[in-house]
Amino acid sequence: MKRVVFFTSSAGDTKLALDIAAAMKAKVEYSPVIITLTKTAAECVAKSPIDKISLHEILGSDYGALTDLQLGKVIEYIELQNIGSAYVGVPSENNEIPFQIARALGIPVLIAYEFMFKPETHCLWKYLPELNGKPNVQWAIPLPSAIEDFADVSAKKIHVVGHLSIDAATSTADSTLSTSYAAIKDTLQITAEQSLAFVSSTTQPVAIDEIFLHSLLSELPKHPTIQVRFGIHPGIQNLENYLARINSVCQAHPDALKQFKIILPDPIFIKVQDCVLFKDPAFQQLFLRVNINGAQASSAADRVAQAVPGALLNQAALEGKPAYYDTYDLDLLSAETKHNPRTIYLTHTTHALQYEVMSPDGTTKNGSIPWDELHDCPRSVPDIIHGKVKWLPILLKHTSKASHTCTITPYLPPQCFTDSMATFFSAERKPPMLKEELGLNDSTAPESCMDIMLR
Repeated sequence: MKRVVFFTSSAGDTKLALDIAAAMKAKVEYSPVIITLTKTAAECVAKSPIDKISLHEILGSDYGALTDLQLGKVIEYIELQNIGSAYVGVPSENNEIPFQIARALGIPVLIAYEFMFKPETHCLWKYLPELNGKPNVQWAIPLPSAIEDFADVSAKKIHVVGHLSIDAATSTADSTLSTSYAAIKDTLQITAEQSLAFVSSTTQPVAIDEIFLHSLLSELPKHPTIQVRFGIHPGIQNLENYLARINSVCQAHPDALKQFKIILPDPIFIKVQDCVLFKDPAFQQLFLRVNINGAQASSAADRVAQAVPGALLNQAALEGKPAYYDTYDLDLLSAETKHNPRTIYLTHTTHALQYEVMSPDGTTKNGSIPWDELHDCPRSVPDIIHGKVKWLPILLKHTSKASHTCTITPYLPPQCFTDSMATFFSAERKPPMLKEELGLNDSTAPESCMDIMLR
């Protein structure tokens, strides 16, 4: 019987691995095993019937970055188990261990790049040149638009496989779910006259969620029929610190709090119930102790937002729901300008477009972009602002290269997302997007990955 191993770290790459492994197990000649590299991954597979073991069990000790001796133990386990091919998930957090393992393996390896945007500071890019030189390593990426980020990788080693969020958004909907949607809204204390906006946290540095939540709570009171429910990502490591910082942002916006609640289901509450924060009456008013997870809340929501484009946000966008991630805005620069953290302020001269922006470190940065580097760009700042959907991504390439902005550009088409927080709260639902519009075939992401691994 052929054995296949899955190295997983985060919720997303573990879910994909479980779906691939389940499909493989249906083929009698294949026997999958999952090696979890993190506590998050171990929790995700705990109830799965698929064979599993943690890296800690293999090594017999704690670990950080793997030593040569520890890598040797991993390779020894692979050989003893007669494993013939491997799946390595790219972790959502900056963790070099999966890439250390992929580099050390001599068997065929499929690295699953599950991001739906380019994570500019991820350690993946440090390892990419070396992994690209290994003939046994191939890559699974979600959409054709991601190919540009792997430009140095041979086309024969790149496979566009889709994404679980795309599969979920484009699957045939069950009309019986409308009843459960109503029940979810009722549990989340949403009345018939109100619109539910679900906002998911991220596993990015907490400052990213803080900035996003500040913008959201500043805008929210302008839309009194909107109720926001905030979901906690299960992969967040230091929950007590995270919730304390989110609470500080919330308390700075008292006018918005009657429209805002944090969802705390049992799996999250159990982890933090003893922390000091839960003795604070102000924080107690913020949360709902209900067993609704992020996927359920997102499915019932009328609109979905997130600081970065994660799985639930992408699924909502593809379903045609108003969807928003924390991008930059454009505005005119004037002597009275008060800088917002996610706005690029523009003016111009005969020779260049000039800008001011608050950088990720909180300081104001100035820069200019010569007109000859902005091909076909209007020479009028109001026209550039009016054409923000087209010109903002281009401007961000220049400002990010200068380290003046920290940008996240999704692989989904820009028309899937609203262009501002205000528009997000007021927009209507659109027709869903089809797989063929994204350059994908009818196969699901797990099916495509399985086909590659079994070749």
